[in-house]
Amino acid sequence: MNVIVASGPGASAVSLENLPEKLDVDQNISIAKESGEYVDAVAYMTKVQDPGRIVLVYGGSATASWAVAHAKSSQARAIIWANRKGQSQIEDEGNPIGRNQEIIDYAVQNKLLVQGEIKKIRIDTTKKAFDGRLSVTLKISGVEKTLEVDQLVYATGADPLGTFGPGNILSTTIKSRLEPIWDNNGRFNQTPLDRVRETPNPDAVSVNSGKVAIALKDKEGQLWVVGAAVFRGLGLTHITNLIGSTATNSRYANAGNIIAAGGRPPEGIAIVDMTINALTGFRQSSNPFTFNWNKANRRDIFMMLSDIYAKNKEGVRIPYSVREKISEAIVAKRAKTSVGLSQPEVVDTVRWLLLAAHLPLTLLDELPGGNVSGAQVLVGYGSAKPTFAKPSPPGVGPRRLN
Repeated sequence: MNVIVASGPGASAVSLENLPEKLDVDQNISIAKESGEYVDAVAYMTKVQDPGRIVLVYGGSATASWAVAHAKSSQARAIIWANRKGQSQIEDEGNPIGRNQEIIDYAVQNKLLVQGEIKKIRIDTTKKAFDGRLSVTLKISGVEKTLEVDQLVYATGADPLGTFGPGNILSTTIKSRLEPIWDNNGRFNQTPLDRVRETPNPDAVSVNSGKVAIALKDKEGQLWVVGAAVFRGLGLTHITNLIGSTATNSRYANAGNIIAAGGRPPEGIAIVDMTINALTGFRQSSNPFTFNWNKANRRDIFMMLSDIYAKNKEGVRIPYSVREKISEAIVAKRAKTSVGLSQPEVVDTVRWLLLAAHLPLTLLDELPGGNVSGAQVLVGYGSAKPTFAKPSPPGVGPRRLN
């Protein structure tokens, strides 16, 4: 039997009173902890919250973004979203693959964001729970300001070995036997393709995976850990020593940015799909007529083009550098769309790069919708007689006929 652990990175590593900067926290803060007025973001999100509360969320991570979204859906009367580095941190750390853009836009539009640092937390024990008895002092632009809130929700960095962490459910023996699995086929390498030009075959494909860890497993492969906890090394020293200097979290977080906006839902399906493909070594068909142009990453596109134009008896018909440019251009153009590229737009992108490289346009004949003469481009589908239009300039999609 195989077991897969995918329970997220875990709850906050430390509560605010235990941060290194030593906040001035009321000695009776345990009362607010017990009532849920002073609560870790993960615990906050796992419970139904009463409406009408004033909620202060402190942190700039993705977890903080989710806590703000939970406060909004719980119909909080007011939300204050504070963190030390401001909106730039939230747009980066709090918005992997754009999955939290909606709540961030909402916070910006409604002026919920506050760049400040908590300095003091007090509780008025003469008041009832959730009746504004928490007072939180924030230092904003050098000036201290005290707010009365019903709930203080903190997201200070996850602890995989904490109460809600995936590492907490594994025995010491099992954890000692875990080892990282690397993205050896470049799924998460979304930078331009890297070629090792010293290889005997100059047209060979070689992608620098960047040593991104995509999973942990035991030696027998019966237990797997996947998801955000992997990039924290599951809180294990022997794992973090292996991945700490080489794992590139931004490649994981930004992986979904290569696909159209419609493929980047809040659930992070793009990341799940890429991880599965990386783990299984899945590769799309090299048949351009069944190839999914709107899901493929740069390497997928490059390899398909190589199979068509560089690995047959006719020799290399499109040079390596041009195939690189085609792969990168399609991904870049697709990422700016809502639902992806149409087949005419794919053909148009390839056509302009062939022209720039002074290569014959007859090479388009092997692409769906590309079997046209001269410099015309197919723009119509579904009719008995296809319609055509003159080529559009670079960066502009093919003209569509009504």
